Amino acid sequence: MPFQKNNKLGFTSNEPLDRKPLTILLKVGVKDKLMSIPNWRQKVRDAIDKIISEHEPIHDE
Repeated sequence: MPFQKNNKLGFTSNEPLDRKPLTILLKVGVKDKLMSIPNWRQKVRDAIDKIISEHEPIHDE
């Protein structure tokens, strides 16, 4: 079955995502545990954004 145009059930985002995925090696068993968490991809993206914001230099004006 081909993908239907204007499908509202798939992934949607107001922010475009990078076309190249980030790949990391995990300890054995972590991948399966992570993938069992609902909405895990968005939670990982949010965690990465938080880590980046915590390590950005503070610019005083």
